[in-house]
Amino acid sequence: MDTIYVKNGISKKAICDFLINERDNCLTEIHAFSVIRRGELLCRFALPPYETTDCKQLFSLSKSFCSTAVGFAVDEGLFKVTDRIIDIFPECCPEVISERLAKMTVHNALTMGTGHGSCAMNVMIYSDNPVRAFMEKELVYEPGEKFVYNTGATLLLSIIVQKFTGKTVYDYLYEKLFRFLDNYPEKWDVIPAGYCEGGVGLYAAVRDIENLGMLYLGKGILNGKRYLSEEWVEMATSKQISNDGNGSPDWCAGYGYQFWRNSREGFRGDGAFGQYCFVLPESEIVVAVQCECTSAMQSELDGVFEYLGHIDDADDMTDAEFEAFIKGFYTPEKCEIGGFAGFGNKYALSDNAHNVKYVEFIRDGEKIDINLIGLSGRQTISAGNGEYITSSADLRAFKPTLNGLVPVRLEECRVACYVAECTENALTLKVRYRNAPQTETITFTEKDGRVEILYGCKTGNVIEEAKGIYGKLL
Repeated sequence: MDTIYVKNGISKKAICDFLINERDNCLTEIHAFSVIRRGELLCRFALPPYETTDCKQLFSLSKSFCSTAVGFAVDEGLFKVTDRIIDIFPECCPEVISERLAKMTVHNALTMGTGHGSCAMNVMIYSDNPVRAFMEKELVYEPGEKFVYNTGATLLLSIIVQKFTGKTVYDYLYEKLFRFLDNYPEKWDVIPAGYCEGGVGLYAAVRDIENLGMLYLGKGILNGKRYLSEEWVEMATSKQISNDGNGSPDWCAGYGYQFWRNSREGFRGDGAFGQYCFVLPESEIVVAVQCECTSAMQSELDGVFEYLGHIDDADDMTDAEFEAFIKGFYTPEKCEIGGFAGFGNKYALSDNAHNVKYVEFIRDGEKIDINLIGLSGRQTISAGNGEYITSSADLRAFKPTLNGLVPVRLEECRVACYVAECTENALTLKVRYRNAPQTETITFTEKDGRVEILYGCKTGNVIEEAKGIYGKLL
């Protein structure tokens, strides 16, 4: 059983108000959350079906971990931030080296100031030579002239670390940091060329995010041991490049080495759909957030800062009341499934990106199993009625992703599902990914021996266009 912890004297009502505000006003569903102040844990909890041990895809919060690996390598003297990219990778240089490319340094990659006019990740991830692909992409600005968010620059940093250490950025961080901790990130996805994605792809739990924040709050010291130099922490978290005009206030307050400066206090790492590691040095606070934000992330961020202003408010909410609130926050309502008999049971499917050849439906009382049969064998998604059931299955392209940044890959997904709607001829499942931030809806409709599968999720402010698979009864 996952632990719900709130220190005595910390307002439980303020947490409840925060969760309701994020859900109802900020379109953000908090999955796991923690606050540490002056080295003391104030709260840590997850809202079922999620758990604080769930290792979720961090998306761009991965960048701050990658920067940390660069910091270890710089501290070790393996390379310098002033080193030129063409000197690190002479074998990857194009035949004609432009004046702008000749000036580009590790510092420019760390600060998103490479000179590219757009992200280079999409030309790198499937390339046999991702560094060459990075170098060949047109530089429309002088290096350091303009901040342009560029996940490809972070992939380049991952490749640099691997070149000098002989280890992937994940294995290098394990050697320098993770192995000394009680818990650490689960894995880092790798591109076909054999490098950790760097700017995305790290799977970590809320405690891992806490550790990153505490390492930087401690100016390189964590749990009484120095890991990073204070000089690196200062460089990484200071404003190194202006990002004025980059959008909302907290996205144009300055950028360091893969860390964003906050407009109010401190700095942070953040990732798509609202993954956050806040570090507030003046308040001596670290906040770790896993969630699904389907609106502008500024509203989620504002909600966190508003909550911190009420963390010490007095209230008379009991532990039992708070626990019931947390455990019931995402509890689904039961629906009528009496008329559902599993359609016609088994259907052959049209060609699809998931490599699923057949689907079959089995009802077992209040539980419904959907078996997806294909190249990965038999994958079963179980859905409860009025409760979540967690399953593990290779869902491939069912799992939402970021187009052009994260390749579709074989992946075992942990999903918690329940029956949202059910009739004799239609079945809708709500799917909460426990290794990713997103929630997805999958609808199965049957008519005259034919089945249609529609699925999609809300990403940002746009509902992803429903995608369809079709099949016929065997």
